[in-house]
Amino acid sequence: MNLDSLKHEAQNTSCIDWATGQGWKIGARGNDRSGPCPKCGGHEKKDANRFAINLSKNIWVCRGCEKGGDVIALVMHMEDLDFKSALERITGRKAAEPVDPAHAAELQKQAEERRRTQVEFAERERQKQIRAAKSIIAMARPPKPGGPVEQYLRQRGLGKLADTIAAGKFKIHLGEVERFERRCQVKNGHKVSWEVIDTCPMMVGAIVQANGAPNAVHMTYIDVSQPKGKRQLDDPNTGQVLASKIMRGSKKGGAIWLYTPANPKRLVMGEGIETTLTALQEAYQPHTAYWCGVDLGNMAGATGVDAGGTRRHDIPDLEDDAFVPPEWCKEFVILRDADSDQAKTEKQLIRCGRRAMALRPGLKARIADALPGKDFNDMLVEGLDE
Repeated sequence: MNLDSLKHEAQNTSCIDWATGQGWKIGARGNDRSGPCPKCGGHEKKDANRFAINLSKNIWVCRGCEKGGDVIALVMHMEDLDFKSALERITGRKAAEPVDPAHAAELQKQAEERRRTQVEFAERERQKQIRAAKSIIAMARPPKPGGPVEQYLRQRGLGKLADTIAAGKFKIHLGEVERFERRCQVKNGHKVSWEVIDTCPMMVGAIVQANGAPNAVHMTYIDVSQPKGKRQLDDPNTGQVLASKIMRGSKKGGAIWLYTPANPKRLVMGEGIETTLTALQEAYQPHTAYWCGVDLGNMAGATGVDAGGTRRHDIPDLEDDAFVPPEWCKEFVILRDADSDQAKTEKQLIRCGRRAMALRPGLKARIADALPGKDFNDMLVEGLDE
């Protein structure tokens, strides 16, 4: 058996089948399955989903390791194997074994059927999540004066912006749910059921696509008795702190259109809602829209290759369906928070700017920096505390 035949057979194995076969902790729903990286860990809460597998594309990525690719690259990376050894590991066959055409054809047929089933399942799950996101968006109402969203914004140092909104000078596209029931699967012996574990206010941001259609939702659970105004709640099954911000739906390529004036020319974008609103409050400029990009992966897209074919994290994959600034945008200002891995963030932000300039000829992109070790909202809140 030559390496080409073995490679073809190996590529018929899906990344998700391999991952679950190894017993890795991977999410069970949706097209993008995520969990802690088997290689670099990611056990801390903020890094728990750094490793992900896309079912429909049959590829994987780890933001911590800064690696990704197909199933062969997965096994090479996770088990420190060379190309040939990875092929043999995946197929369970030696490269020297003769090729059985009938057996190879049957394996390919089975693999194609599994892949088709996975893609169909992933799309059903994606549409299910989009419907759930739309139902939450429909549930939300404009924030009430003095209500939980206004209280939350004030606690995050955004009182001047809250006053401006209350005066009718700005309309910020955020919604409010005063009482939202949070549910999770709770294990009682051998019985598993969905139970309400909390009821709290929630801030809602619709994540919309270029055509304005909402395909996902960003939810922030509010508790203004906490230092940063976000709900702290333990998982009844594990005792670990549940995320106070979550997303549902299909976010890829979308953004939260927080504020868009008439005839905009410039777009200011931060990774988070609070970061972007801080820029709106403290550095407002006319003809400027202020949008939240949801996360750096969505803003920067996948990594691309240079002219020599080498994959580089500061070069964008222009075929990826990540965010693209609208056609009216002539200047794209990307807010850099300095409270994360700076080497990785630097490459992502450069990739984001290069992607925007390549896909919108004539657009100029630049990066605006927070202070070292801070994000923009931290700087604002700490300034108020002094």
